[in-house]
Amino acid sequence: MTLSMHKLTICWPNLVDRFTLSGGSYTSARPLDNAQVRELQERSRTADAADASTQFLATFDQRRTVGCVAIAAHNLSTNATVRIRVRDDGDDTVYDSGALLAWPGLLGPEQLEWEDDNYWSGQLTAEMRAEYTPLFAHIFESVVPAHSVLVEISDTGNADGYVEFGRVFIGNVWQPAINMNYGSEWGHDDATTVTETEGAGAEFFDEGPRRRTFACELANLTASEAFNQLARMQRVQGISRELLIADELAQTPQSYQRTMLARLTSLNPIRHPYHRNWRKSIAAREIL
Repeated sequence: MTLSMHKLTICWPNLVDRFTLSGGSYTSARPLDNAQVRELQERSRTADAADASTQFLATFDQRRTVGCVAIAAHNLSTNATVRIRVRDDGDDTVYDSGALLAWPGLLGPEQLEWEDDNYWSGQLTAEMRAEYTPLFAHIFESVVPAHSVLVEISDTGNADGYVEFGRVFIGNVWQPAINMNYGSEWGHDDATTVTETEGAGAEFFDEGPRRRTFACELANLTASEAFNQLARMQRVQGISRELLIADELAQTPQSYQRTMLARLTSLNPIRHPYHRNWRKSIAAREIL
């Protein structure tokens, strides 16, 4: 299946519990296995920033179909690259991404001044990167069969002297035959609590994280898409297991803002309003 560059893309399930991690050189305090822990704060840290140290191999329990790799909560610098090689049975390479920028150009010329250091690259500044939970996400042009996935990170100039990352996501990919309706919504959920004093009405804020939210409707589904894909996704994922959601795959200055590691916030029903027409609303919230 060749993927469209201009459709909603949902990656699931994360096969993190179906593979064994090996390779590279990681500290005993923050081992490579931390990449399989759900909480993004539990991170893997390499012993140094040498290329031989900053890689890992995910070997599956059996032949699987994959179409994406994502690395969440990383410390990769603007010069870092990530290469992904997928191997099938017999160690045949069935997919090679080449060297990909960990931080692709995200800003358009209208957002920058000629004097800005990042005018030509369009990459986020360090200050702007701190506003996000860093996420490297690469979705293949088509899904492929896999026995193992080799991820090679190159960031020898990392100022921290090591590479660090949280959850790894390797999974399958799905797109609807007909894209989501116009009217999709991107927003934020602010966990800040507000306390107001009696009388004076002064407000005090206990600031919490701002999570991105996404909602859309798929109004032109086939019965197979509705039940073999989305109903199964709800049943397997529930509201606790993660998805990788991309508004579209085309690389634009807005791509990073419209791609996120998320979970469903509600299990909305599948509707059957017309003959041979099925509908499903999706609501999700970013995982930090």
